[in-house]
Amino acid sequence: MEYRTEDINNFQFEIHEKRLDLHYIVSGEEQIDVSPDTAFVPVTEYNSDRDIQYVKEPSHYNKVILHAGDFVLIGMHEPHRTNGMVDGKSADVRKIVLKLGKE
Repeated sequence: MEYRTEDINNFQFEIHEKRLDLHYIVSGEEQIDVSPDTAFVPVTEYNSDRDIQYVKEPSHYNKVILHAGDFVLIGMHEPHRTNGMVDGKSADVRKIVLKLGKE
């Protein structure tokens, strides 16, 4: 996938119930926020077709900065949001996202 990063606050946290996410940056850089706190508060109903549910921003989370060649593995039920710009600078990103899991 290809996109331009934006202010990370423009994006909602999400969780997945069936699959892990592996995000690999081919080019560019982005911020991804990830929380180990699986006691999340839902904002939307779980969509089983897309394996996604949006949740409220967790009380604590880690900011992960990924550059070309970096990857992060996000566990099921770990709230996360992606596509964030780094140091206030928007960038073009090429990324591969693999969905690993039960189905």
